Amino acid sequence: MNKDQLFKRTIAFKKEDFEAHRELFKEIGRGQKPHTLFIGCSDSRVVPNLI
Repeated sequence: MNKDQLFKRTIAFKKEDFEAHRELFKEIGRGQKPHTLFIGCSDSRVVPNLI
């Protein structure tokens, strides 16, 4: 990804995802208290959402 793509995607994230989940990001900004902690290890060949 080049810097122009990165810039465009950052703007798109702010307009779309951030605005759609503004309250969630505020809550996360105040601190996190996860009920579960998962510690794992994998290499770059593993697709994260399949774990």
